[in-house]
Amino acid sequence: MISQKKSQITIFLILGVIMIIVVIMLVVMSKFIGNKNLNVESGSTRKAKFDVQPIKTYITECLAEVSKDGLKKIGRQGGYLFTSQGGTLVDYTQDDRDKFFIEHEGSKVVYNILKPRFDVNEYSAAVPDYPWKFFPYFPSKNDREKFEAQDIFGANMMPALKKTKAQSMQLQLETFVGNNIGNCLDFSTFEEQGFKFSKKENKTIVSINENDVVFKMEFPITVEASSGEKTELKDFLAKHNLRLAKMHDFADTLIENDISNIKFDISKGSSGDFIVEVKRDISGKDDLIIITDKKSLLDNAPYKYFFARKNRAPALHYIKDDKISMTKQMKPTYGFEYKEDPITKKITKKLVITGEEEDMQPLTINLKANEVEIRREKPVKINLDASDADEDTPIFSSASSGVSNFGCPTNDFSFKIEVGDGDDGNPKDYQIITVSMERC
Repeated sequence: MISQKKSQITIFLILGVIMIIVVIMLVVMSKFIGNKNLNVESGSTRKAKFDVQPIKTYITECLAEVSKDGLKKIGRQGGYLFTSQGGTLVDYTQDDRDKFFIEHEGSKVVYNILKPRFDVNEYSAAVPDYPWKFFPYFPSKNDREKFEAQDIFGANMMPALKKTKAQSMQLQLETFVGNNIGNCLDFSTFEEQGFKFSKKENKTIVSINENDVVFKMEFPITVEASSGEKTELKDFLAKHNLRLAKMHDFADTLIENDISNIKFDISKGSSGDFIVEVKRDISGKDDLIIITDKKSLLDNAPYKYFFARKNRAPALHYIKDDKISMTKQMKPTYGFEYKEDPITKKITKKLVITGEEEDMQPLTINLKANEVEIRREKPVKINLDASDADEDTPIFSSASSGVSNFGCPTNDFSFKIEVGDGDDGNPKDYQIITVSMERC
């Protein structure tokens, strides 16, 4: 019996110990779960229980408006955004007008085509050897005609598309958004509702693709509600269905053709969905080129790219007969010579033909639209031709244009044949013609 009672006591002690352990475990677990729930609620408070979507939508709409404004300006201004606008190109002054830009409808349109500036090997940027000495014959005056030479008839000033070069469109647009997004954002309406905002530096990445332009902006903004709850907004995106990459490629090819082929007519450069319009002599003799992409819409209107083209001087075709020899013709005279024989007193009559010089005839030089005529007795005619990179009509002139009396010079003399296009700001291309007079 005693042994049995001891066994029962042992069992009760064991059960009691187990129960104590279970109670302790339940207490510990309940405290742990309570702390965990508290932490979850604290975390939710930091992440905010209020709706921030209206704020995020507002910032996104601002990004869309600012980026659209940048795209419009870069299209109207020859691919550039000025520092006063939030871009990267130093502002031009009015003294720079017609040198670096022309004005059109309130915009400064930058020249994407300038005059040739440098001599390159056998090619010259200055008259009378522009574009090369024996133009259009190459390399000598006895060789074939040539009207194409890469980048010889002008300079391509269109900015690069992406950030491989300075003043690229991509860099300019990123800078423009970064400098202007703050001017668009006005949180006063939200602040009246009790919100507070804390902003950090923004950074924008622009992706210029064939069929769209995407603006990704990283702009950390902490929003705090009146309850003390906080949340952070950071990433924003705006996309425009604008084929800027294709537009850039088309415009760059158009410009390269214009400055590499003097016979290329830019007004006939339309292709597919890209339409080219030329407004001639918009500022002096300088032209405005407008490219319209029918498949790119901004504010429900086709996107346009404007750029200015500087007027370039026409190039005189080399006159191969630049040395002319003229003779004074002899005028034949007829007469009879009578002679008496002193012995027989017989008179004989003889026909005599002598070469008597004509009276002095003036040497005249007459310049017509595309021909120069040098005349004394028999005219010498020289056909004139010229090519103009801006499709202007060449105008020929000479220091001896009209009728000039040179008399009969004792030595060779020269005169200049010039060609221009009516632009007094351009030097005229010219060639010297030498006339050698014989038997004066």
